[in-house]
Amino acid sequence: MHKRLLPLYQRTISSQNGLRIFYLCIVLFASASLYAEGTSKSDYILLINSTSYHEKWTYRLHDYLIKEIEKKESILVLSETYIGNRVQNQDEAKKYREDILRKHPSPPRAVIIVGNPGWFIFRELFDSTWKDIPVILCHSKEFRPSDTSQYYGSVKPDSTVQFVALEKEGYNLTSIQIPHYIQECISTIKKMIPDMNRLAFISDSWYISHLNRQTVAEICRREFPELKLELLSQPQLSTEELLDTLNTYDNRTGVIYYSWIRTDKEDESRPAERLRNYLSALVQSPVFTLSDLGTEQGDFAGGYYISCEETVKNITATVERVLKGEQARNIPFQKSGKPKTYLNYKYLIDHGISPDRLPQDAVYYEYPPSFIEQYLYHTLGLGAFITLLILFLTARIRIKRINAKQGEKEREMMAMYQAVIKNMPVIYFQKSLIRDAEGNMIDFIIQDVNPAFENFFGIKRQAVVDRSFDIVAREYPALNFIDKDNVESVLSVSISDRLGEEHYFDKLAFAGKDKDHIDVFCIDKSDSQRLLMHTEEHIRSLESILDNLPIAAKVKNVADNMKYVFWNKKSEELFEFPAKEAVGLTDFDIMPEYADFIHQEDLELAQTGIAQIGTRHFYTQNKEEKFTYQHNTYASLPDGRKWIIFTAWDITEMKVMERELRQAKELAEESNRLKSAFLANMSHEIRTPLNAIVGFSSILAQDISEEEKIEYISLIEHNNNLLLQLIGDILDLAKIEAGTLDFTYANVDINKTMSEIEQSSQLKLNGNSSVQIILENGQSELLLYTERNRLTQVITNFINNAVKFTDKGSIRFGYEPARKGYIRFYVADTGVGIPKGKQQEIFNRFTKLNSFQQGTGLGLSICQSIIETLGGEIGVESEVGVGSTFWFTIPYTPARS
Repeated sequence: MHKRLLPLYQRTISSQNGLRIFYLCIVLFASASLYAEGTSKSDYILLINSTSYHEKWTYRLHDYLIKEIEKKESILVLSETYIGNRVQNQDEAKKYREDILRKHPSPPRAVIIVGNPGWFIFRELFDSTWKDIPVILCHSKEFRPSDTSQYYGSVKPDSTVQFVALEKEGYNLTSIQIPHYIQECISTIKKMIPDMNRLAFISDSWYISHLNRQTVAEICRREFPELKLELLSQPQLSTEELLDTLNTYDNRTGVIYYSWIRTDKEDESRPAERLRNYLSALVQSPVFTLSDLGTEQGDFAGGYYISCEETVKNITATVERVLKGEQARNIPFQKSGKPKTYLNYKYLIDHGISPDRLPQDAVYYEYPPSFIEQYLYHTLGLGAFITLLILFLTARIRIKRINAKQGEKEREMMAMYQAVIKNMPVIYFQKSLIRDAEGNMIDFIIQDVNPAFENFFGIKRQAVVDRSFDIVAREYPALNFIDKDNVESVLSVSISDRLGEEHYFDKLAFAGKDKDHIDVFCIDKSDSQRLLMHTEEHIRSLESILDNLPIAAKVKNVADNMKYVFWNKKSEELFEFPAKEAVGLTDFDIMPEYADFIHQEDLELAQTGIAQIGTRHFYTQNKEEKFTYQHNTYASLPDGRKWIIFTAWDITEMKVMERELRQAKELAEESNRLKSAFLANMSHEIRTPLNAIVGFSSILAQDISEEEKIEYISLIEHNNNLLLQLIGDILDLAKIEAGTLDFTYANVDINKTMSEIEQSSQLKLNGNSSVQIILENGQSELLLYTERNRLTQVITNFINNAVKFTDKGSIRFGYEPARKGYIRFYVADTGVGIPKGKQQEIFNRFTKLNSFQQGTGLGLSICQSIIETLGGEIGVESEVGVGSTFWFTIPYTPARS
């Protein structure tokens, strides 16, 4: 964060306290009932907001509009928010349309859409499902990008965007435009800054901002050529760079702020932050706006625009006409009101604007009061003082007259007091303290009791009055509570009556005129105490129910900086944080990596009151993947507290199963494709050698020379071997699939086996003298206990492949000395090599990098299965044009005696 913004940001934090588990249950059930009731109503107006809530004007319009319509028309207004610049493509727009139909199955009486994006997203609904429903479109521009893809995401300031008129024909629609008066705003600024030589226009990357930038540039070129225009926009400038640029401007620079949503490039997960809170403290020149973004509060200097209140008034009047039966298409398109100049007097004076430069016809906020207004309270105060003085003197005279009658009235009051004490249903007694010479209390006596005392304990007055309490307590143990007093405070005590039944009392003790005399009243609260105990037991039961629910439930106090006031056991399990420690903390304490995003959602929910529903994907502290279905609700309690209630269902198993089913489907489809490819390949591979065998066999029956017979027999033998290899691979694959591939372990002389492989491999070169097969044994002697046939099969397969793809150079094979309990075998050639991206694919079944080479594409897959069964690993190292090295390892198991 910019170093000058940190103190301002810190001052936005507030704190309050409060928690009642009992209210949580009430709010949970009430929220569910209200939500069900709201969505089931058929007589309602739907308000769709598609603009960002980051600017004050937007949510003021939203709140004022709902209150005004519901007050005047007595009809329910349901609100939905679909921020246009969050829609990334047509598929997301379609999901939004499906979402709004799911939430509102009954069509509304009318629809109010705020912002062009809302009409673009939901226009298709009015082609079919909600056809002919009246639509009131409130927007700032009559245009949209001709390329609809530019509706999504952001638009670079230097890009070219062509605009066309919004599609309105054919719909039951009327339009209320809330225009931007850019030329008038610049003229107003020049009146206050007559020597202005530069104009800075601040805007973001949304397409509306792009259109306004084009308009500003055209107006400055045509009407204000003397001004140097600087377009300060995203993403060319970060927020910090923007602030640094503005800080360099002098008082001859005019600044217009349109919109800016801050995004921290160093941390893309941080939510947007408002810039407008800081401009007043950082920019020397006054900052003007194209709409009311806080002129009254002193956030900006003001500007030339239509006020939010007047806009709401015109929209409400249009709604009244529609509800009375007038078709929206018959209501002429209109502007939202009459624009005026709105300015903040104190803001302008603080930023160096002379009062004589201020327009006379503007509406001013924070304007200084006149002399009469300024000193009105002083004058009224002086008059009040004189009046009070006269009243005081008059009252003093009357007091002297009253004092003469006071004695008589006091005697009357004492008599009344005694009557009340005797007849009230509250236990009363009076104590007189006995002190020693040093003033310490050593005992007391009971001076008086009332009839309620006698009736409750069944003890006569004369049995306790004027007697030492030590003696009375020994005779009547039930009176021991009398010895416990907290003067001027309430003490709760439990007392048994004459029948032994327990009662609960609030004991109040008051010192009389003489501190040694204490009046004590015992008020029976047995019924309320039993109700409280029952209520506490009920609350504990409800808390136990919430703790044992299979959903995570959390509650935040909006007024206390979003601190948690409840956190059940499922939340503790799901989010890996103790429930007892979570209460009193915020998301910045519990899950700081997601706190900024969650806090922004909470602020938006508190501002709009619109429930947030959706699926969340995250990882726990133990890197465990989690999916939840989340529902956030805003609740306002009867005592004024405001809560955000969070519930989340753990749907991890369902999501993982869904993903596994999708992967299984893909694997099945891939397997089916590979089998089809295998059958097609086998048909070709088997037919090729069979055709050669049958063809050359029929030629042998003819009268041909001896040399031709030898050549044809050689070809028949070669194709026989190919056919045998194909059938062998297929049989091996079938055995591997069935788990019946035989492995016979025995003592094997590795050097002898490698020599036999070398001799047989030399015959496969077919006289190709440009390729050498070289054996490289790692030890003079090596005896292992292993499977000789399978070991030979793998090495032979590696060599056969090397022969196919090596035209010159050498094919080296052998093994290396044992290391860490394993023997490494290898076959290295100087052939064509294998691309990096294909080196792992060649071990898959039916994979052939060269479709013109004969073979099934099963050999390396079979080799991999054999090596894994033997307990080793297999791999390849290759470079295109240099050659390849195929290798595998098997456990080093010495021969057995």
